[in-house]
Amino acid sequence: MTQPNVNTTATQPINAAAPTLTAPVAPVVTAAPATLSAAIPQVILPVTPLDPNLSPEQQLAAVREEAKLAAQNQVNAYQTLLAEAREQATASAMAQMARKQKVAALSVQLTTGRRQFPYKTKELEAILDQMTDADRDLIAPVLVKLHDAGMVEMGERGSSAAGRGINQLAANIKPVLKEWLANKGTVEQFFAENLELGGAYLYDLSEFEGK
Repeated sequence: MTQPNVNTTATQPINAAAPTLTAPVAPVVTAAPATLSAAIPQVILPVTPLDPNLSPEQQLAAVREEAKLAAQNQVNAYQTLLAEAREQATASAMAQMARKQKVAALSVQLTTGRRQFPYKTKELEAILDQMTDADRDLIAPVLVKLHDAGMVEMGERGSSAAGRGINQLAANIKPVLKEWLANKGTVEQFFAENLELGGAYLYDLSEFEGK
């Protein structure tokens, strides 16, 4: 009687060849986009050697937790940089606003009042805005003094040592000025209405003082 063909090869137990769980290749987190990219270095998630005494499930959980912590650290780094960027942007905007206000105030000061620079306020503001802050701060006191005190013309007309003009008003102008003052006008207003005469500072007006 023929014996049945029996495979004598020993069968492997189901659990005998369970695969060993090895640490996965650490993913690379690329740098942040836009302007923050230069400040964020490439971060490689650290891989702690796996404990062979842990079960595959425990090893996988450990890897996941480590990746989670590394990702959170990356998020924290982004948030810190964003906060710093916001602070810098706010400070820059406030400084720019203060600069604009300073230039505008100087322009208004120089184009209003009894004496004025021959520019519209916005025109002068555009000119002053093109200057560096250092140059503008240097020239501003000079411009303000010119605005407030005027310029004393030298040469043919000349001036006194005290800065009073030594020129005499034309004979036909004196009675006009006297009439102007008699009608409660002022010397400054008279010369502002008669720009062709130049400034009052050019003339010796001592005879009109107190009138």
